[in-house]
Amino acid sequence: MKPALSALIGVGLLAWTAGVVPALAQGPAPAPPSEGPAAPSAPQMPPAPPAPPAAVARLVDPRNPLVRGEALLQQTGPNLTAVVVTVYGLEPGSTHISHIHAQSCAGPIRFPLRDLVADSSGTARAVSQVPAALNVEDWYINVHASYQLPSPGITCGKVLPPPMPAPPPGPPPAAPQAPPAPER
Repeated sequence: MKPALSALIGVGLLAWTAGVVPALAQGPAPAPPSEGPAAPSAPQMPPAPPAPPAAVARLVDPRNPLVRGEALLQQTGPNLTAVVVTVYGLEPGSTHISHIHAQSCAGPIRFPLRDLVADSSGTARAVSQVPAALNVEDWYINVHASYQLPSPGITCGKVLPPPMPAPPPGPPPAAPQAPPAPER
């Protein structure tokens, strides 16, 4: 996958996870009402389909507290899920395999993901696609200590639905009213 496309997918997943809804997904703006005789109405566009399911995994391991990360997942088709894994605190230049495991961080490997290669600051990012619908019930993202198995996991996390965005603020509180003046 080309780096530009990888970056676009990562930004799109990040924006969706943060609760930002692209304006394009909401369809075209309605036309302003016309003056004069009623014109025949144009056919209504069907509502935009709901955004594809998304999920996130926070990658941590108490045995390796300086190695941490996240995985952003978005279903991109009926049986296709994009996965962006980012890990911090790795040894610069190191290569790490990662997988989607079932049932737990030590469960059976369901899908291999692209290798993570740490840059000079110890950060690694990889974009993968897996041939399955997103599963927040059974998937775990596990990053291993080496570029091959067997090697221990160094950070792992359960795939969960993203947190709901905060509700919009309510109306401001009403100003206190002065008591009515006594009648004379």
